[in-house]
Amino acid sequence: MNVVLTQQFAPGLDNPRNSEGAFIRAKNGDILFASSRYHGESCHDHATCDIWLTRSHDEGNTWSEPKELANAAFFGVDNIMSVSAVEQNDGAIGFYYLIKEIIIFTKQKKEDLKNLTNLYYYINYQFSSDF
Repeated sequence: MNVVLTQQFAPGLDNPRNSEGAFIRAKNGDILFASSRYHGESCHDHATCDIWLTRSHDEGNTWSEPKELANAAFFGVDNIMSVSAVEQNDGAIGFYYLIKEIIIFTKQKKEDLKNLTNLYYYINYQFSSDF
């Protein structure tokens, strides 16, 4: 198998680190790539980071300019990262990512107080369909 590097998202001014990402194919055949994009001066795991998305219409030969997919400030935090992309049962694409500095869960007590169940909550964040 031959591997050809067609795009490199190198760090730059006010973008000290680009990190883990996920590829998925859109219904129209485009390849989508979502990744963690740090900004500011620090590249530490707790530094300011958002999720950005780019797409290729030609099997990865060229890529669009990255656009912001999800902004950490929307969630009231500095950092969201570690994005995954999953096709949902209805065919929509779901992007899942870690929201740093927020842990939203409760413990539900059963009557016997021995079994505890974690109940996790999520925020339904809608993104623009122009991606």
